[in-house]
Amino acid sequence: MNRTAYFDAEAPCLCVDWHEDAARIFAGCTSRAVKGFDLIKYKGFEIGSHEGIVKDVFWLAETNTLCSVSTDKTVRFWDLRQSGHMGEIRLEYKPFCSDLCENQLAVGLSESKFTLIDLVEAQKAQGAQLGLYYGDCPLGKEDALRSIKFLADGSGLAFGSVGGRCNISKLDRTVLPKISLGNVTQFKAHKVDGRFCSKKLAMAYPLDSILTNSRKANGFLGSCGGEGRIVFWDFAAKNKICEFDKKAPVTCGKMSWDGRLLAYAVGEDWSRGIEGYMTKSSEVYVRFVQENQLFDQR
Repeated sequence: MNRTAYFDAEAPCLCVDWHEDAARIFAGCTSRAVKGFDLIKYKGFEIGSHEGIVKDVFWLAETNTLCSVSTDKTVRFWDLRQSGHMGEIRLEYKPFCSDLCENQLAVGLSESKFTLIDLVEAQKAQGAQLGLYYGDCPLGKEDALRSIKFLADGSGLAFGSVGGRCNISKLDRTVLPKISLGNVTQFKAHKVDGRFCSKKLAMAYPLDSILTNSRKANGFLGSCGGEGRIVFWDFAAKNKICEFDKKAPVTCGKMSWDGRLLAYAVGEDWSRGIEGYMTKSSEVYVRFVQENQLFDQR
């Protein structure tokens, strides 16, 4: 692939999101800055900042605002036409991961907690602190959250852990804003069998990123692991569809709406400790998925 545009964010970027017109990109950085890049004018611009690292950014087309999630335990809203944030939500726990489905934001938090926030209603509150409800992660307190993802139809949530486990739960929306989950299935997604001192040993690796696709909303899920595999599951049938092995941690991934393109990044997630540190640089891949490779199998 040839690089078509380049912008210097001056610090590592942990997240990016597109404007709906595909003319602008937004990024959150370890420098605590929220930045934007205009692909038409080929110009970068500063949007604002947090008091902590920016973990995620999401563009909200309905309200024409940008949402950012930071380790300073705040979710902030930005209107690109004015300086400074237009409002914020304060969280009780530190955010580790988040995902957006329409206007619902799911945030995975420390102490094995998570919360759901209606971002449109949050902005209508005009700065008043929302009465947030916190749920317990179904993976339990012994395993920290690493990733969270709405199912493609928005009917539930998938949770990924540092220990490589995945839980899929249905979301009961009749009790919102309170949180009620119904467990669907739970499994070990990224475990590798090996040997140590002539004994069998199972090594667990973090589930760094979860993939869904609207074309196959019912039962389809992909997981990217620290051991280097991308695995696709039919969790409704409790079957593994197929897997790709990159031999290095797959830190994030995403599929195109039609399921034909799979984009993912390979880099260092420190799951193997300092002994497993890779000297090779981080890389971005795009894989063309065959028509019957994922969606027509059982």
